[in-house]
Amino acid sequence: MIICRNKLMQAVMLMLLLAFSASAAHATSIYKWLDDDGHIHYSHTVPPEVVRKEHQRLNNQAVVMEHVESADVPNMLAELELTQSQKARRIEKRLLLATYNSVADIAEERDKSLAWLDKEQQITERYLNLLTERLREARYFYSRLSDGEGLAISTMQSTIDSLNQSIRQQKQRQFSIEKKRQLVNNQYAIEVSRYNEALALSESNQLDLKLPALDY
Repeated sequence: MIICRNKLMQAVMLMLLLAFSASAAHATSIYKWLDDDGHIHYSHTVPPEVVRKEHQRLNNQAVVMEHVESADVPNMLAELELTQSQKARRIEKRLLLATYNSVADIAEERDKSLAWLDKEQQITERYLNLLTERLREARYFYSRLSDGEGLAISTMQSTIDSLNQSIRQQKQRQFSIEKKRQLVNNQYAIEVSRYNEALALSESNQLDLKLPALDY
C-alpha cells in the first residue's frame, strides 16, 4: 500500500514538473514584430493588433522558435502582382507611342500588309486560271480517246485527277489569303484603339514610366 502511494506521489510530482516547465518555457518566450513604420518591437505577449500580422516567437536565447506569416500575405501578393501587371501595361503603351507617330503610321503598316496579300492573291488567281485551262484541255483530249487506247485513257485520267487536286489547293489558298486580309484589318482596328488609349494616358501624364533599356 505504501509502495502504491509513493508511485502515485511520484507521478503527480512529474506532472507538476512538466506543467511548470511548459509554463516556464512559455513565460520566457519573446515575441518580435515590426510596426507600420518599420520599427522592431519585443514583448512577452502578442498584442491584439499584431496577432494577424507577421511576427516571430523567440526563446530566451533569441532563437526563432516560430514564424507566423501575416494573414494579409495573399492579399499583399495579389496587390503586388496587380501592380506589376499595371507597370507592364504602361510600358507596352509607351512602346506603342514610341513605335508610331500617329494613326496614319498604323494605317501605312496595314496597307503594306494588304498590298503583299493582294500580290499573293493575284499570283494565285493567275495560276488557278492556268490550271483551269489545262483541265479543260485534258478533258477535251480525254473525250476524244477511243476504248482501244486504254493506256492513254488511264494516263489522261490521272492528269485530270491531279489537275483537280491542284485547283482545290489553290482555291483553299485563296480562302486562306482572304482570312489573312480579315485578320490584318482586325489587328489594325485593335492597334488603333490601343494607340488612342495610350495617347490619351500620355496627354494626361499617366504614363510617367520610363521605357526599359534595350540590349543590342
